[in-house]
Amino acid sequence: QAVDTAFASHLYDIAARALSILYNIAMDYEDDVRAGRLYLDQLASCSIKAGSRNLLIYATLGQFEIEVLRGNLHESARLDEALQALEVNYSIVTSEVLLPAQALRAAWTGDFHRAYRLLATTAEKQITPMRQSQRYAEIALYAAAAGLHAEATAAVGPALKLASKAEPSRKAVAFAKAYIALTLTLLGFHVRAARLL
Repeated sequence: QAVDTAFASHLYDIAARALSILYNIAMDYEDDVRAGRLYLDQLASCSIKAGSRNLLIYATLGQFEIEVLRGNLHESARLDEALQALEVNYSIVTSEVLLPAQALRAAWTGDFHRAYRLLATTAEKQITPMRQSQRYAEIALYAAAAGLHAEATAAVGPALKLASKAEPSRKAVAFAKAYIALTLTLLGFHVRAARLL
């Protein structure tokens, strides 16, 4: 209702902010990627009408993350170019969205060292313990895939500890545990990996 009211009043900045909330609900709580993409498309349109570069960056970052997670090479490359044109600086938001997506793209090409380097120092900067767990799990997996066993082992500990404190039904916990299990498998701990799943 807030979005409709803001649209009707030509308050595109407010509409974009309301859409950002709907996007987060769709993605983080409802696991509805289709709705999330729709909200981001609308948010991008509103941000242009409002003349808000920051909101456009937010929308483009979200779109980039979704397309990378979907494995859409063409669209993720297009959105990466759009982000470069927007001259995105590396704030907390970009470390939560842009760097993991760039790391995943590096992993697609087998550049696990680059994927690890992109994320290696970002876990403690995440805003919630669950996001920290996810990040440590990503770091661990990329390190293990790059043959950096000590670094992978060092990241698995905090990833497990933080994930064990979260509500087990959350998809973020499943994500973190899956990455941890893959890491443990790469490190040769097959039984421990199977217990996680």
